[in-house]
Amino acid sequence: MRDQRKYIHPYKNYNIGSRYKTKEADSVKYQNRQEQIVKKHFGFKHLEELSDKESSDIVFVICNQSNGFVDLFKQNKDPDWLFLLMKITAKICKTDFLVSKQLILTEICWNSVFIDHLKSYILTTPTEKNKNRQSNLEEFFDNCLTVCQSITDLFLKTATESLSSLIICLRMALSDIKNNCINIKINDTILLDKITKILNRFENLNSNTVMKKDNTNILQNETPPEDFRVLSIYPTPFDMKYQRPFLRPNIIKGAYQSVEHYLDVQFRLLREDFISPLRDGIKCYIENNKNCHEGRKRINNIRIYRDIQFNKEKVFVQDKLGYLINFNKNKKLKINWDISKRLMYGSLLLFTVNEFDDFFIGIVLGRDKRYLENGQLIIELISDIHPDMLTSSFTMAESEVYFEPYKCAMQVLQNLNANNFPMEKYIISACNKIENPSYLKSLPVKMFKINDEIPFNVLNDSDWPKQEKLGLDEMQYKAFKAALTNELTVIQGPPGTGKTFIGLKIIKTIIQNLYQKKELKNPIIVVCNTNHALDQFMEGIIKFTKNVVRIGGQTKSNIVKGYTLKNATKNYRKSFDVFKTIRSATEIIENIEHEITHLKKCKEFITQNAGILELSLLKNGMPIEYQNFFSSPIKYISWLFCDNNYFDFD
Repeated sequence: MRDQRKYIHPYKNYNIGSRYKTKEADSVKYQNRQEQIVKKHFGFKHLEELSDKESSDIVFVICNQSNGFVDLFKQNKDPDWLFLLMKITAKICKTDFLVSKQLILTEICWNSVFIDHLKSYILTTPTEKNKNRQSNLEEFFDNCLTVCQSITDLFLKTATESLSSLIICLRMALSDIKNNCINIKINDTILLDKITKILNRFENLNSNTVMKKDNTNILQNETPPEDFRVLSIYPTPFDMKYQRPFLRPNIIKGAYQSVEHYLDVQFRLLREDFISPLRDGIKCYIENNKNCHEGRKRINNIRIYRDIQFNKEKVFVQDKLGYLINFNKNKKLKINWDISKRLMYGSLLLFTVNEFDDFFIGIVLGRDKRYLENGQLIIELISDIHPDMLTSSFTMAESEVYFEPYKCAMQVLQNLNANNFPMEKYIISACNKIENPSYLKSLPVKMFKINDEIPFNVLNDSDWPKQEKLGLDEMQYKAFKAALTNELTVIQGPPGTGKTFIGLKIIKTIIQNLYQKKELKNPIIVVCNTNHALDQFMEGIIKFTKNVVRIGGQTKSNIVKGYTLKNATKNYRKSFDVFKTIRSATEIIENIEHEITHLKKCKEFITQNAGILELSLLKNGMPIEYQNFFSSPIKYISWLFCDNNYFDFD
């Protein structure tokens, strides 16, 4: 009889009952959280409403991956859907949100099913009978070309392969409509011009590719060894060993060949400007270790920390996973962290166990004084490092050259191209005839009022008030006038000459004469080299306008803290779509944090050899045939203890 058999309960015998149940419960909770973020059906009415929104609001909606918008491109929808999808995508193409733009355009250009479906409809447009679609065909074609142009700007090679036939279909449809369709009215001049420009870019790429193949040896001497965009912005072991990277001098007189030429020269010079001191410091450190019996040289440009150890504990800082390291375990370093420039937020760190033959990179993520005084630091690892590698004791080098501004500048250079490069005629072509600002050209009346003086025509030199009335000296007056009447102005001078004063006066004048009168809407961007300089400038701006936002959370000014982006987003009145998107993104972040915490517990469980792992965790690395064999945790435990009868419940 079954009830007469004596069994040792496996949970109690191995002391895993509470642990196993907790793990299984955690897993169920995690799966439930995952199921909460389910992709929804994106209806036609919702799509229609979205097409009438501003591009910035549309971006918020498409960022919410759970709402099903992106999935619409995987379905063969009716023409009315296609009209709205292309209208919305064309609006996205006109935004400055590069990541969101890349997300949706990547979905399109790699989706051959959608492109084929779009081509099929475009070829039938000359026979379109629907009156509403007939009247909107010109806008539809224009939206299609806007999307194709954006894809071409971002992914030229992919666009050449994926979109050539689509562009030709558009040209054929336009020709057919013009010659044979009386009921459809389209002004095809602008559309055909866009088609020609896109096809020319495709042809140029193809001809350049052929030319490169034919003249490889010649071009090697004239062009860079690779596209600068494929270079890592972070230093590599190769950079530390070789002294002669490919560099071309900055052109200080005359024009550059092209935007690409300028970007390549500037990126490589900027990268080497950061890496060269780091390389010299590492070289000096290695030589000192080799010649330890001789006099040691002073190591410049880097700071060396020995016996660095990684804690098991990890910390979330600003939604990033940080690693806690011990860099001053014996507390031999006596440093005043309030004034020290060591280990600043964004500083670059190299970790090695073999004298920098190879290394991995970290970035200072958190500079909490409480951690620093205990010899600990929170860092972000740039590379994927296996946890077993972090059990060693490391030597750490900190670059004395601050990495954060270099990183930001290099990232921007890699994202620029001939289509989005600003002030090309001045910076690239070296044109020395400076035009008036475009916003002044569009004003019907160009009257400015400064310091309660009588309004005057800002573009008429003889109308300007005298420098004494404006409270400026001669050079300040020239700089002030140039900034308001030229679209590009460089103002420079030694400390104490009034650059900040003039900058604030320029901004105040523009705000009072153009923004308060609703002539301009786009924001003014102020960029400073240091956080302190930005805080000082913002404190001056706040005196005459409260409509200001500080980007970045490194402010130390109590006045400016109320104007950070974090505070601005709290006070911003969000539409329902924006609120849903933010809520969805927050849930995803919390879900990922929960998963990381859950997996950390599982790792500790494995490391301590504490008992039986849950089935859902094992299935991640289990062949599919075995997954089907264990349909439930009970059957898994039953198999493990070779006791099929005990767990055979009716």
